[in-house]
Formats: sequence, C-alpha cells, structure tokens
Amino acid sequence: MERKWAIIIAAVLGLLAVFLTNIYFRQQKTQVPVPVREAQVLVAAKDISRGATIDYDMLAFKMMPLNFIQPRALTSKESAVGKTALATIMASEQILVTKLAAPGAGLTLAGKTPPGKRAVTINLEAASAVGGMIRPADHVDVLAIFSAPAITLTLFQDVLVLAVGQEMVPTEEKKERTRVGREATSTARRTVTLALTPQQVQILTVAIEQGKIRLTLRPRMETGEALPAVDLSNLPPAIDLNTLLQFYIRRPEAAPSVEVIRGLKKEVTPVPAK
Repeated sequence: MERKWAIIIAAVLGLLAVFLTNIYFRQQKTQVPVPVREAQVLVAAKDISRGATIDYDMLAFKMMPLNFIQPRALTSKESAVGKTALATIMASEQILVTKLAAPGAGLTLAGKTPPGKRAVTINLEAASAVGGMIRPADHVDVLAIFSAPAITLTLFQDVLVLAVGQEMVPTEEKKERTRVGREATSTARRTVTLALTPQQVQILTVAIEQGKIRLTLRPRMETGEALPAVDLSNLPPAIDLNTLLQFYIRRPEAAPSVEVIRGLKKEVTPVPAK
C-alpha cells in the first residue's frame, strides 16, 4: 500500500513539474525584448601612434549602445582626417576630439605655450625640481634663494610646466612613467620649461644670475595664488630686482645734444643728425 502511494505522489509531482515548466516557457515567449538604442561612432581601425597624422585608412565606423558612447566622440571621418594624434589610440577605441589637434600644433612647444606667455627653460638640480617628479602640465611655484643677504622669495605662483627635458606630453603608461622617473633620479641636472609672462621672464633671468631657483609642486586641484605677491620694491639693495631689471630693458639711445650753460641757466641743444 505504501508503495502504491509513493508512485501516485511521484506521478503528481512529475505532472506538476511539467505544468510549471510549460507555463515558464510560455511566459518567456510572450515577453517583448527591450530594444537597445544604438548609434554610429568613429573608432580607430588600427593602432594609431602619438604624433601620427590621421588618414581615412586609420578610421572606421562602429555601432554602439548610446550609453557606451563617450561625450566627446566624433561621428564623421572628415572631422578627424588631417589632424594629429595627441596620444596613442588603440584599435576599436573611440576617436575623441580631446585626443586630436591641428597638424603638429599640440606637439610643438609653440603650440603648447598659452597666448601672452613665453616659454623659458631653466637648468635645475634634481633636488630643486621635487626630486625630478615634476611632469609636463603640472603647476609649480617658483622660488628664488639668495645668499647675500640670506633670503628666499616666492617669485611666481601657479606656473604651468610646458616641458621636462624633451618631454611635452604627460606620460600615461605606468611603465613609461616608471622609466622616466628612474631617469630623473639618475640624471644630475634636468631642464624644466615654464610658461611665464615677458616681465616674469626678465625677473627670473635676474634671479638666476643673482641666486638659485627652486620649484615647488602644487596640488592638481589647487589654482591661484596662495601667498601675497612679492613686493620687489622692498627688497634689500643687494638684490633689488627692480634696479637690476633696468639693465635688461632696452631703452632707445638718447639723441646727441650739446649743453650750454649761461650763468645759472642751462640749455640743451640737439645736434642735427648728419
């Protein structure tokens, strides 16, 4: 009797399983798939090296879901052809407007120098450049150290670093960053190129002649001046930069003249040019 009931219960459970499975598959068939919205985007047909000039063979179109398309991605080949790659672009990677520049513009020092600024290169000991860890596009403060009298001045703040040595583009790959870091620490002297105004270039030139220069690295998110500007008029006479600057400012030569003193009266008569 018990065996008979066991067979009946097993049969009922089997029928119930078949019934529930049938209902599940019917529900799956009746569900309408949600369409994925896609759009065409411009991608690299092959690896594009930094500095390469983009041509049509380097580009391709690819359909992608809208939520995968980056905000600055290009959608036409004409908007990229003829421009220069500012960074390495891998195959199938979206072509972003931020990674392209006019032919050669972003890869030359003149193209990276902001309007109204001048690129000036200085030699620094590794210890004077934060142990060689300053990178292009960083911002630094420029300090001048004088020994007679002993005084340290923050000459300029929030100065853009255009280049370190021959490198003008920040290194993105970890291996390359490590390699450059090793070179920085093993090299006794390095060059750093800064973006300064013409007046700042004159002051820096005098400061280099009179003392030593040291750079301090600013945090990425910090901008503007954290310290009051240096009042050059109140410096000790030995390092009066305002006075020293007069030797660096070209003034027109005075026209030849003759002084005639008659009693207490002095007359200056210009000499006509021959």
